[in-house]
Amino acid sequence: MYTHRPLQEKAYHHLKKLITECKLEPNVIYSETKMCSELGISRTPFKDALVRLSQDKYIDIIPSKGFCLHQMSYNDVHSTYQVRVAIETFCAINLSGNINNSESQKCIKKMYGILASMKEALKETEDIAVFSEFDFEFHRSLVNSAKNDEFDDLFASYQYRISSLTTKNLIIPGSLSEACNEHEQILKAISTGGNVGQLYGLIETHLEQQRNIVLSYLSSVSSDL
Repeated sequence: MYTHRPLQEKAYHHLKKLITECKLEPNVIYSETKMCSELGISRTPFKDALVRLSQDKYIDIIPSKGFCLHQMSYNDVHSTYQVRVAIETFCAINLSGNINNSESQKCIKKMYGILASMKEALKETEDIAVFSEFDFEFHRSLVNSAKNDEFDDLFASYQYRISSLTTKNLIIPGSLSEACNEHEQILKAISTGGNVGQLYGLIETHLEQQRNIVLSYLSSVSSDL
């Protein structure tokens, strides 16, 4: 068991990095044999890594075939947004409460820069993929501002889920402009020392609107099956 652990860790972190950096495609079945060969490890530690990734809801294991990215369920959508509202509200309150701190000022400046890039992407191309990257970076910067490794790891574990859900949300006409406005309201509230209720309300509304659109999308997909 112990001799397999370093290899299991290698496989786990390699696959996790591929997933969180969105380098694996949804609805594609990946071969265990091919992945083992690419990593240069045996199947036993690789399988152990897959079990861990499955437990963490990164992937779904398909017996005798391989694995694919985890398919989002209604419960996944609800739990993802509940966790995000809780963490991002805490981080926003923490950032706003330390507004005069140099690190906080640096973070807010970075977030305003990301917001400017979002507006530029909206103005010039309305490229959903580019806009989604800025959208995710905005929220990640907010979470990173708390300098809490547990928050950072948890948010990173949701990265491919969040990116997928955000893309589905942003295909709705007018959603790019609305997202810009909501991000700006959140950032202004943080910058001006907004109270707890205001920050919670802005973040909850922003994320729950996305959640509802995704739930509607999942409902339409299931009804077509």
